Amino acid sequence: MLPLRPFDSLMVKTTQPSTPMVIVAAISLETGASLEKLTQNARTMVSVFERLRCRIVDNRWVEAADFKVPDHLNEITVTPPETLTSVLGMYASEMLPEDRPMWHMTLVHDILADRDILVFRSHHAIGDGLSLVQMMNWIFDIENKDHMESLNDSIDIESGLITPIDSNRAKVHPLTGNDRRPSLNSVISDGGKTESSDMDKKTDNNTAITETQTEEQARDSLSVKSGNSIGTVERRESRGSVGGKSVFANTPASNVAQSATQSQNASDGGGSVPEPLSKQTFDVDKNGQFIQKDSSVDNKKKKKKKKKMNACMFVFRIIYLVLLSPIRLLAIILMPSDPPNMLKCKKGQKVSINKRVSMSEPIDLDRIKQVGRAINGTVNDVVVATTALAVRNFMLDTYDGDESKLPSYIRCILPISLRQPVAKNIELDNRISAVFLTLPLREQNPKKMLTSIKRQMDRLKSFPDAFIVYALIAILVNWIPSRLFIKVQTWFYSKNTILLSNVPGRKQDGHFAGSKVTDMCFWVPLIGNGAVGLSIYSYIDHVVFSCLSDPEVLDNPSQICYEYVKAFDQLELMVLGRNSPNLTPAEVQKKTQATLNVTSAEEKMIRASKILEQSVDVARGVAKAKAAKRLSKAKMARQASTIAAVKGQPQNHKEQQGPELVPMGREGD
Repeated sequence: MLPLRPFDSLMVKTTQPSTPMVIVAAISLETGASLEKLTQNARTMVSVFERLRCRIVDNRWVEAADFKVPDHLNEITVTPPETLTSVLGMYASEMLPEDRPMWHMTLVHDILADRDILVFRSHHAIGDGLSLVQMMNWIFDIENKDHMESLNDSIDIESGLITPIDSNRAKVHPLTGNDRRPSLNSVISDGGKTESSDMDKKTDNNTAITETQTEEQARDSLSVKSGNSIGTVERRESRGSVGGKSVFANTPASNVAQSATQSQNASDGGGSVPEPLSKQTFDVDKNGQFIQKDSSVDNKKKKKKKKKMNACMFVFRIIYLVLLSPIRLLAIILMPSDPPNMLKCKKGQKVSINKRVSMSEPIDLDRIKQVGRAINGTVNDVVVATTALAVRNFMLDTYDGDESKLPSYIRCILPISLRQPVAKNIELDNRISAVFLTLPLREQNPKKMLTSIKRQMDRLKSFPDAFIVYALIAILVNWIPSRLFIKVQTWFYSKNTILLSNVPGRKQDGHFAGSKVTDMCFWVPLIGNGAVGLSIYSYIDHVVFSCLSDPEVLDNPSQICYEYVKAFDQLELMVLGRNSPNLTPAEVQKKTQATLNVTSAEEKMIRASKILEQSVDVARGVAKAKAAKRLSKAKMARQASTIAAVKGQPQNHKEQQGPELVPMGREGD
């Protein structure tokens, strides 16, 4: 029996009728899926992943003695007027029984849409979204006859009881814990063959030199078996020749044969293995002679230098995190709550038991990557910015375009995986933490919103917020009573409005329950007093956005899903514009005009005021010029009158005034 981890305990303590903490996944299948095939897949899963056979007793994982697979499977048919979304909402609202392992599979036959849907429900204590996706990817990949037959040998089909499969066939991480966990490469291979057996087979087939071979035979065999390795021996003159002469013509073949023979003897247990030929480096002197270089010294120096650099970076990183952690912890604790908005429960309002679900139309993943490359960002940056823009547009439509009612910002909780970047093994657990991200809803320019969110994401990657939250939750879960913990959790999650989860999915087709998997999405459970949970999942070449909400706060979550697709079109237009390879000039002009039509009245007023100010400035300049000209003419007329009076001549004599003077009476002209 193993104790629960901090986030496992968090999910157990958070479980209530209003927050069942159940992850709901909908797997779309081609027609033809059967309950019999589903049962076989389920038995395979529980044979490998032991948490699916365990229940929680006194904060520990205990294997259920009376566990049976059929108790966790059922099959239903959806007929009008009942809809698939209503069925999914019902499953998202139900709690899983605690007297058995907390997971369940339902095969749904949708008559109206002519498709089959597999609804997989799992309590969050069993594993986070990423580990569950890895488990599903693993089961998608092993639907082949040989592997299924070998696994069925260890299953009592009549009783439904499960006998764990041989540990030599699939290294499973048991509750006792020291064995390796199942890897995709070792478990999926046909007939239970391991990677080491495949490597031994390759070594036996590729052994090209024996002790009885001559030097010439050794060179010939090496030229055939070497492939494209660096520095390999080849007899073809098109490669590795100088002036039409092979650089290996004067190579001492005895050395090559001796090296290969030593390698063969060492593999049989006769001594140490020399450096492989593919890793040796060669050079050619001025006379075209073959020279073998000893690269071990250079490699050792490079490795030593790299280790020193890594050690220095590690020390600096630790110092940076130690100095910054108290500041970030204080910032998280003193962070104010989100301003009141339409997606957040009011003060004192409790989350209802019933839930609503919806999903968007798929968006091409290549389009998202193009937008990300345009700003030197990631897919995660783009989908989060699209979410912010969709929430802004949804609120504006609800407020009839009145931006004064729009909150300046809202925060969302982003679950962060604490797993290694490249994980070879699969384990069902909760290795996650969370960070807070601010969505600037008052930002009117979609491109500026995207760059702002990208800066926040980059800054969060350098901050220790995820580790601080993980340590804080571990302390609170283990040392605070449950009632007080619920209050602290409610206060903690009141600092945000929505929960946003982004999980990368498969990149190739899969099969399950005897049918091809065509699409997949999931709904993240609500936690605390949160009323809206948003999920983003990528499958092969597209991305699906899904929403789960409390009907007392958001009765129709499909509106946000609809706005999500529109928001990405708007973001793609503003970032790529005419450079978008997916849009023709006519489409760009049409979308540009549509974007201008939805431009806010405030922006139009600012542009109009600037034009008016420029016009006023021009008019003032013209008026000043005319006034100066009139003043100069009046001055000249007074001077001429003074001169005429001194000489005794009449003032109205035009010839004396000169052609340039203007009479005083004509000043208004």
